[in-house]
Amino acid sequence: MIRHGESESNILKIMTDDPDKYPLTQNGIMQARAAAEALSEFSFDSLYSSPVLRARQTASIISERISTKIQINDDIRETSMGNLNGLTSREARERIEMGARYESWDSHLKRVSNFMSGVEGKVVAVSHAMPIRVMVSSVLAMDETESRGIDIPNASISAIDLEKNQVICIGSSSVSRRLRMILQQ
Repeated sequence: MIRHGESESNILKIMTDDPDKYPLTQNGIMQARAAAEALSEFSFDSLYSSPVLRARQTASIISERISTKIQINDDIRETSMGNLNGLTSREARERIEMGARYESWDSHLKRVSNFMSGVEGKVVAVSHAMPIRVMVSSVLAMDETESRGIDIPNASISAIDLEKNQVICIGSSSVSRRLRMILQQ
């Protein structure tokens, strides 16, 4: 799983699930290129992307480098922000303190579990911090509270071996030796 590169919403600290707003920044494009380069020596069976623009742009950069067609998958989309959509992180925290909510952990878990059960082979999935955190946490049998320390940086690599139900790496900036061995099989 690859988190999208840095987007305008990251810079502005805006929480958003808007599908067509907040493209990648120049830094985000460079991050996506670096992730694509890290994956370029391996072959993949599929490339999936969240329908949100920043993920689609990241997936497009990766697609060009690994020569794999993008398939849009709604199960790995950004967290549904509800009435918090478009607010800054600070504004959203204030509204959350007053009772506002965004998509629940259980809702994330249901959709990412659906995604993970439907994929086969070596797959790249370009998504967002929370869905990736939920995927990793589900394999590690961690709940939402236990997973709060998991950091998923922009354009980072997190890998799960679904056949062995093992997390290989979380939020890495490069392909580790162990992941390299798995991907070369």
